[in-house]
Amino acid sequence: MSRALASLAAVLVLCASPLASAAPTAAGRARLPENTPDRRTGLGASIGDPMGLSLKHFLATRHALQAELGWLPLHHGAGGISLDYLWHSRVLGSNPDVDAVGYIGGGVGVALWGKQTYAGYDGPLVGGPLSTAKAHAGLMVRLPVLGLAFHWERVPLDTCLEGGWAPLAIEGPKASFGPAHVTIALKVRYYFGLRARARERRRVDDDEY
Repeated sequence: MSRALASLAAVLVLCASPLASAAPTAAGRARLPENTPDRRTGLGASIGDPMGLSLKHFLATRHALQAELGWLPLHHGAGGISLDYLWHSRVLGSNPDVDAVGYIGGGVGVALWGKQTYAGYDGPLVGGPLSTAKAHAGLMVRLPVLGLAFHWERVPLDTCLEGGWAPLAIEGPKASFGPAHVTIALKVRYYFGLRARARERRRVDDDEY
């Protein structure tokens, strides 16, 4: 799986620039992304499930928290909020403009939906005595969350393709398990709060041009 992910990242990076090149260390291992640890907090949009706002905050070079708020079309058309922890790999492919990294993680969320939602779904017990309840809620478990992220060097943006299993561990009003739910989304975020070292490096790079 990791070999296939690395191959996909390499192909996509090559497509992004004809000057793409690998960036191994002296030990022959892929380097850590230079731009990622300089980034703090990114805010943007998620398109898919969820459909809405996406916030990502790097705690360290390879560790981040991700929070999202939006519509969940693959979870009964609910509205929901979630929080994930994400661990990032070493660079899978790189060129002067972009680094590609994989990531894996997990999290939890809450989904809320009404009696009448799209596709005619009326709750966890369709047609049962509780199906007439005006509101339904679910505790969502997002595990695993798998993604491929592109961290752009010249602009503080990332572009991510993310998917995973996201069952409703508890569906109310009566507790029941809803395993047939997944999440898949394309995310784009703009990052704020670059470290001083990153600002200085980019100023030097700009002067060279």
